[in-house]
Amino acid sequence: MTRRKIIIKYLIVVILAAFAAYRTDSRQTIVDGDTLIVGRERIRMKGIDAPEMTQTCLCQGKETNCGVQAKQALSDFIGKNSVSCKASERDVYGRLLAECFVTFNKEKISLNTLMVRAGMAVVFSKNDETLLYEEAKAIREKKGFWKCERFQMPAEFRKAAQNKRSI
Repeated sequence: MTRRKIIIKYLIVVILAAFAAYRTDSRQTIVDGDTLIVGRERIRMKGIDAPEMTQTCLCQGKETNCGVQAKQALSDFIGKNSVSCKASERDVYGRLLAECFVTFNKEKISLNTLMVRAGMAVVFSKNDETLLYEEAKAIREKKGFWKCERFQMPAEFRKAAQNKRSI
């Protein structure tokens, strides 16, 4: 075998191993409504944005911690099941961006979609038609945070918190 063929085979193995590393499948730790630790990887659920852990909102006349509610919703969706995630890139913080799934009755269900469908996360990526459809439906049906009288978008909450720190 020529040296060139050996190098090509080696590169193919390295590339395949790298892609395999972006698919995780094991037990998880829930960090917040859109972030998990699966195995050793910190994973940010792609295309969605859940309230921050310190974020509050006014729902049905009561001040409530919507960040904690989003984390609890994600925990409830996962239950005792394992999570598998498919990722292809990292964000600026080094987290894998991924769509994560749980299996119910032998069917893989997207946690990203479930969070948006339940009104526990908003769509971050405006080019995902499935998520946008689920968000529009959640808004129409006043699910989750969409039934609140006061709910600040998570990105706006982070920006306001950052502005307060820089004063």
